[in-house]
Amino acid sequence: CPVGQIISEYGSHFLGLLSDLRTDARMTLTADADGWFGSASGLLPDMNASLEIPDSHISYVNLVEDGEFDLTLDARTTSGKLLADLKDLCFAIKGVDLNAKGTADDLLGGDPLFDVSATACTQFADLVKYLPPESGIQAEGDVDVELDGSFKLSELTLRKINQTHLKGHIFSDGLRFSIPSDTLYAYASHPDIRINTTGSSAGAGATVDSIRFIAGAATYIMGKALKLNAMSKGHRQPATADVAFESLNLRGAD
Repeated sequence: CPVGQIISEYGSHFLGLLSDLRTDARMTLTADADGWFGSASGLLPDMNASLEIPDSHISYVNLVEDGEFDLTLDARTTSGKLLADLKDLCFAIKGVDLNAKGTADDLLGGDPLFDVSATACTQFADLVKYLPPESGIQAEGDVDVELDGSFKLSELTLRKINQTHLKGHIFSDGLRFSIPSDTLYAYASHPDIRINTTGSSAGAGATVDSIRFIAGAATYIMGKALKLNAMSKGHRQPATADVAFESLNLRGAD
């Protein structure tokens, strides 16, 4: 089934933004079911389904060219519960590259459980090209993100984040941002952030070789060899944090 044709004919009826999306993607959907939908109980019949969109090209009028996309998704229902298995998701446009896989248990229930593994890379010099020229924002540098683990939707709060089981890593060789019209400049050399939650505690650590932030002629922050470590064991216990640096210079307009 050609996805581009579906978008062309029906996209504007659901979301107007879809009308400018172009793709050569072809979707294959297969499904089989045993039973019937219980309108009183709301339970789904036992069934299996598979959705596949092989390597495809995508573009968006006046914004995105030569993007790539593919998707493989399986789903099944057992005893009325919907389980989804994202076997492969790849999405790439100029400036962003995303790869992910994972599962969702009891997806339609009150508190589904997700298990994810994902990587992403962003190139800010390409991303700022999507902004209107009058923004004046300039940027350089790449950021890589890695995420693995499991969580329930109810755990994605500040009070319960320590109950998740997640490992995250965000790192870069260097980042540089500036808005010349506002005399605003920021630079970070080799920032590295790690996050780890264990089901009972949440920890984070960050390092950066050097930072520089300048706003106008009178405000700046400059630092070297900065380190931060933080730990929380839930809202009933105080969080702790340690900060260290080789040098840190601050100056404000006042």
